[in-house]
Amino acid sequence: VEDGTVYCTAGLFPEQGTYLVALDAGTGSVEYQQRIEVSPQGYLLASPQRLYVPTGRTNPVIFSRSQGTPEGQIESAGGAYALLMEDDLVTGPGRGSKQLLAGEVQTKDTIATFGGLRMVVSGSVAYMQSERQLAAFDRGRYLRLSRSQAQLKRTRTAAQKSLDKMEKDQPQAEEVRREIKDLDARIRDLDVRMNACYLWTAPCRQGHSMIAAGRTLFVGGENEVAAIDSENGNTIWTGEVEGKAAGLCIAQGDLYVSTDAGRVHCFRHAGPAEPRRVTDAVN
Repeated sequence: VEDGTVYCTAGLFPEQGTYLVALDAGTGSVEYQQRIEVSPQGYLLASPQRLYVPTGRTNPVIFSRSQGTPEGQIESAGGAYALLMEDDLVTGPGRGSKQLLAGEVQTKDTIATFGGLRMVVSGSVAYMQSERQLAAFDRGRYLRLSRSQAQLKRTRTAAQKSLDKMEKDQPQAEEVRREIKDLDARIRDLDVRMNACYLWTAPCRQGHSMIAAGRTLFVGGENEVAAIDSENGNTIWTGEVEGKAAGLCIAQGDLYVSTDAGRVHCFRHAGPAEPRRVTDAVN
């Protein structure tokens, strides 16, 4: 919901009909309804001009927010997760390795690859969750360096292709080899500088979900949740839940946790108390 308009999708299989729809939030009247040739899977994201639709196994697709018309795709490993950071879209992981890809919305170029499952952003800092670790890094500096490195890698790839077409003793070949050696050194230097952007890393066994609230990160795992200090990665407290903590939400200062066992747990900042069941399970 943005600026009085509800944006949503309908359908799963394009051959049966999938749609991108904009509705007036006050009246429910249809502003537009566009048939789309993708399988929408995951939460929509909105920028002032565009909508971003995750599509599961394939690349996320960009649509005009005002008209619902397609504007291209961004390279991705797939997955139903996406995060928009100004002009950069983070997506993944897909069916392969547990990686997140950051793509530049304007150019649609991949500018960074992260070994993780999901990410949240607070100000200039991004927090990344992997299966066994949490990490915090200066996202602005990291992405600036990563953009530079991505350009150097593209230049190196082009130089290598050019070298492969040359005879070994061709005069220009030695010049291209020197260029590649210089590019390799610059790429390695950027690796060092990008690693220096990390503020902290911490082991974390809760790898199923993550949200941020103030200076606290909440992470969900197998039969437990944990609160993490975002300043240093230290664990503040842990709590038991029944099942895999797949959904986290903060409302009026309380933490709500939904699990794959069909439970919703509530954690509240209060004195010690025994947990109680609000309502019996429905058979």
